[in-house]
Order: sequence, then C-alpha cells, then structure tokens
Amino acid sequence: MPFEGEIQEQLIAYTKKALDAVGLKNGPAHNEVMMTEKGPMLVEINARMGGSAAPILNRECVGRGQLDIMMDVLLEPSKFLSYHHEPYKIQKHGLAVYFISSDDKHTVNADAAEKIKALPSCYSLRLASPGTKLAKTVDMFTMPGMIELVSEDKNQLWKDYEFIRAQEESGHLYVLAGKP
Repeated sequence: MPFEGEIQEQLIAYTKKALDAVGLKNGPAHNEVMMTEKGPMLVEINARMGGSAAPILNRECVGRGQLDIMMDVLLEPSKFLSYHHEPYKIQKHGLAVYFISSDDKHTVNADAAEKIKALPSCYSLRLASPGTKLAKTVDMFTMPGMIELVSEDKNQLWKDYEFIRAQEESGHLYVLAGKP
C-alpha cells in the first residue's frame, strides 16, 4: 500500500495513538489494524518486529525493513536521522499468501506444487512435502505452508494469487492422502 493517501493518513494517525496509549515510544512495533466502515480497528499491537514474511517482503519491496531500520538506529544514528521522516516508496509489490487446507484427509499434490513454484512472482515457497498428511487449517500452526509473491507488476501478483487460490479451491493442490 502506498504511504500517501486518505486511508493511510487515518491508519497512521490511529496507530500512533494506539502506540501512545500502550506506552510504546521507541523501538520496533508490530501493529495490525483493519480499516472498517466505522474507521480503523486495532487487531494487534506489540513491542516486537513484524514476523513471518514481513522482514523479507519489506526489504524486497520498499528497500528496507524494521531490522534494517533498527540496525541504523543502533549502529548508524546519523543515517537513520537522514531518512526517518521520508515516506517509503514502493519499488515492487509483495504479498504473503498462507495456504489453507479444508480438511485432514489430504496431502500436497507434487505437480501442482511445482506449478506454483514456477509462478512468475514466486519469491519464496514453504509448503508441506507431498505425502505429508495435512491438518485442517484453523490457525498459523495448522496451515500447509506459505508463499511470498514479489513483482514489479501488481497485476502479475494478483494473477498468481488467484491461480494459487484456484488450485486450492478446485482440489488440484491437494490430493487424498495415500493416493498417488
């Protein structure tokens, strides 16, 4: 999402108020805020760096991530001060996609996994090995895996995302466990 915009201004102002309310003044923070019809709504706020794919995608898509910035704060404060008020600029588009297994009777189809791995925007893929019986996805611990998509072309990113979801929904990505 670009840094500038009406929605972004609302999200930034809301997040700053939330950080102040919990006393987070310095250092990294992980914030999840949903934009609803009534305005921003807090999902999570924590004194930690973003996890999962966030550091990788941030660095790849905007040129720096929270870890990079924190290292500048600690090791090169003058470098940090030279850019800390500048809005980030999107260099590439990124998306973390979490795979979903609708039941506990399937395993990953190796052929479909190879097609997903070959997608133009596939940056990193972590998916359960074919033959491993999957659990029904109910949280991050039971998902079959995830993929990070990165592309300069936003349309390509969404085309690849739709392909992944179509593979899941059509039954091509997962096959019954015990079947070839």
